[in-house]
Amino acid sequence: MEPTLKEFLLSAIRPSIILVMATYQLILAIVDVLLECKPGVLFHASQLQERAFSRFWNAYGEIMSEEMPMPMMALLKTVKGTVLDIGPGTGDQLRHFDASKIVKAYGAEPTLKLHDKLKINATKAGLGDKYSALHCGGEPESLFPALAKAGLLEGGAEGVFDEVVCVRVLCGVPRPEETVKGLYKLLKPGGRLVLHEHIVNPWKESGGSFISRCLQAIYMALGWKFLMGSCCMDRDTKSIALAAGGKDGWSQVQLQYLNPWSPFPYLVGSLVKKD
Repeated sequence: MEPTLKEFLLSAIRPSIILVMATYQLILAIVDVLLECKPGVLFHASQLQERAFSRFWNAYGEIMSEEMPMPMMALLKTVKGTVLDIGPGTGDQLRHFDASKIVKAYGAEPTLKLHDKLKINATKAGLGDKYSALHCGGEPESLFPALAKAGLLEGGAEGVFDEVVCVRVLCGVPRPEETVKGLYKLLKPGGRLVLHEHIVNPWKESGGSFISRCLQAIYMALGWKFLMGSCCMDRDTKSIALAAGGKDGWSQVQLQYLNPWSPFPYLVGSLVKKD
């Protein structure tokens, strides 16, 4: 469905508002560093970025998670079994899970400063001891050692999880192709990869927008990736996910675009690993 002019304009300026919010949190992070008498952090971009984004997500993550579209909320309700939750942040999306369907869930969250709130939100969602936070990212060299340490790879590094959930996280992993291939490997045969990711605007496809694709390029040039914890607005996650299974690796693919006309289009749905 085509947006109204008002809807398009609001969507076009939304990233600029987020950039202002993120810049404010970056300034506060710099002040924190100076008050802690740790000026050396200012010369380590990754450390400063982590501090700033932790502040940003702790401040605004819950509000931003409330904007989750209905198709994704319904999809998260169906997640079941032993689950790997990639990059859950503060866990604001956990309230959309049906705790009665979860046997055990592991949240792979690399930002340690978010773990306390993640555990609190897991408890609020009724997951309690079913949910364990792992200090790692989604990339294989970080994720696999953490899973091994948790005793999850004793039977090998394949076919471990019933479901792998990625909610607004694949935009920020350093090597997405390698990461998603690793997640595919961890899925049991018949297991699902559940996605809710903002992606590069599909401007060459029906419903996409060349103007929005240009806006994405502008916002990236203005520092979006650094200010938003390595998030890339221009990542082709659909192609990456489809390729992760190789030829005929997915037995079922149910993916849809939401707001493909926007600078913030989303890819929502699931892929089922072939038995």
